[in-house]
Amino acid sequence: METRMPVIEAIKKIGCARNTLYKLMNLHGIESTREGNQRFLKKEDYEKLFELYQTTIRKRKTQEKSRISKLPKEADARLEQLIEVAWTERQLNARLTEEIKELKEQIKNLLELNAELVKSNLHLIGSVRHSLDAQTRRQQAESSPEDI
Repeated sequence: METRMPVIEAIKKIGCARNTLYKLMNLHGIESTREGNQRFLKKEDYEKLFELYQTTIRKRKTQEKSRISKLPKEADARLEQLIEVAWTERQLNARLTEEIKELKEQIKNLLELNAELVKSNLHLIGSVRHSLDAQTRRQQAESSPEDI
């Protein structure tokens, strides 16, 4: 049984890119030997790299699954919050619009009442002036014959 394996064959068996294999080798201090144009790995190193790569893939997949499973739930919860906020805003806007209409109507009525009061006050002022003028004329008429 052979105790070493060509790196090219290891790459095919592991199923990863060459750069990935070399990164794993560097990370874990695994070295290859070189004979001519080929690099070779020890059988134990190949098995270790194979296991490391499989573990890395599993970790990535579980991380992706956990991210994927969390995102929609978080997004759904956030969407529900936004929908609730939007609905509440619409309700408040509708209520405020109604209140504004009522206030405008009340202001209109108050302005009409004010106009009537002003008209009434002007009429009263006119009546009082007329009465005062008449009283003044009477007093002058009474005092004039006495003076003569």
